[in-house]
Amino acid sequence: MLKKIRNFLENTSGSILPTMAILTVPLAITAGAAIDYSRYVNMRSEIQVGIDAAGIAAVAELPEIRRRVGDTGLTGDAFNAKVQTEITDYANSFLQANIKSNIAKNGYTLTTRYIPATRDVDGGVEMVANITYDTIFGGVDGKDGGILLFQDTVTDKLTSIITTGNRTIEVALVMDNSGSMGSFPSGGSKRKIDSMKDAATKLVSDLFKSAADSVSEEPVKFSLVPFSGAVN
Repeated sequence: MLKKIRNFLENTSGSILPTMAILTVPLAITAGAAIDYSRYVNMRSEIQVGIDAAGIAAVAELPEIRRRVGDTGLTGDAFNAKVQTEITDYANSFLQANIKSNIAKNGYTLTTRYIPATRDVDGGVEMVANITYDTIFGGVDGKDGGILLFQDTVTDKLTSIITTGNRTIEVALVMDNSGSMGSFPSGGSKRKIDSMKDAATKLVSDLFKSAADSVSEEPVKFSLVPFSGAVN
């Protein structure tokens, strides 16, 4: 009997079982934390890319919004407040239309701020997203610090500031004024040269409007190069 007891106590063939039992908890904690962290990083990355794109789109739309609001006759603080409202609506709509469907809408809140241009500050748009990620393996019953020693929710603040450029844009217009430009195109009611002048005028006007928020003293420069068989 004593020999059997001694052999039993000396037997180590099943030693892996208690080891695995001890390691189960830390392994579960590590796996759960890895899954939550991966999902959180993906969500954060998607929203950051989204607000960057929305900010760029909003700044591109800003000259048109300013022109539209200016046509209403508003000035000063009333003008800036109206631009703020319209740029916020535009940026929110752009973000919601382009962000991936796996990002829950209640997982973030977006704040858009219009930055009017001054002599010292470039105009533009600031996008701030406050995100909230609900962990899968975090707290228990909605409380932080659960059995996996992880938070029930993770919050973060993402910011993207897009400003209008302050460099000078230089454009060369090379315009054909040869004799053929005085003719009418097939089925057209306006001479080719008149259509060209209208298009050039619209281009100049649009580019100056797009540079309305620039702090550069000369945001746009144009040169005109006429040619008829050879450059004049």
